[in-house]
Amino acid sequence: MTEHQLFVFLAEVLVLVAAALLGAELALRLGVAPVVGELVAGIVLGPSLFGKLWPGGFSALF
Repeated sequence: MTEHQLFVFLAEVLVLVAAALLGAELALRLGVAPVVGELVAGIVLGPSLFGKLWPGGFSALF
C-alpha cells in the first residue's frame, strides 16, 4: 500500500466514523435510536445522495 493509498483510506475511515457519530448524536436528540442516525449518515454519504450531488468529491474520497 502506497502512502497516498494509506492517506485516502484513513480519510475515508475518518469521514465515515465522524458522520456516524454525528448522525447518532442527532438521532438521540430527536428521540430515536442512534442506529437510525448512523443509517441516515450512511445513506447521505453513499452514491445515492453524495454521489449524485457531488460526483467529483465522491469519486475522490471513495
